[in-house]
Amino acid sequence: KVLPAVVSIRTKGFDTLEQNPLYSHPLFGRMVRDEMGGTIAGPEKRSFVSAGSGVIVDAARGLIITNFHVIERATEIKVRLTDGREFDGKLIGKDAATDVATVQIEATELTSIPMGNSTKVRVGDFVVAIGNPLGLDSTATMGMVSSLMRSNVGWREFEAYIQHDAAVNSGNSGGALVNMNG
Repeated sequence: KVLPAVVSIRTKGFDTLEQNPLYSHPLFGRMVRDEMGGTIAGPEKRSFVSAGSGVIVDAARGLIITNFHVIERATEIKVRLTDGREFDGKLIGKDAATDVATVQIEATELTSIPMGNSTKVRVGDFVVAIGNPLGLDSTATMGMVSSLMRSNVGWREFEAYIQHDAAVNSGNSGGALVNMNG
């Protein structure tokens, strides 16, 4: 029921690499730079590709919610739907402190996920985590809620997590966590 609202997000971007501190050594810097092929012009950049998931929350406007860390350093965002269509994504908003970001696509015939009420979630409720881990589309794993309002995790500034034991892997970030009614 909710699979059409869960999308795959692929990003491309650049990471800044730390410059080797030996490059600027007064006696050995030149030798190290020559040997390692480095420069002292400034930090080096390396391209990366990354993957995650997202959830369509407003089909009419093409709005998708994902995790901030999925798009954090992205210069290009691609969104693939379960029907195989792919779109360029535009970053609309982001909040690092809560690890939430909004991406928009220009598309028709989208499906929004029905939004639940997290205040009704109880420890012991069965849940399904749906996303696109490890490059696999439309993966669902089942578990149960093991804690509510989990904090002191140290992941982000604001914490009040629903902790569950459904298996999640790299690429599941930004995907849906749904109850047994979807």
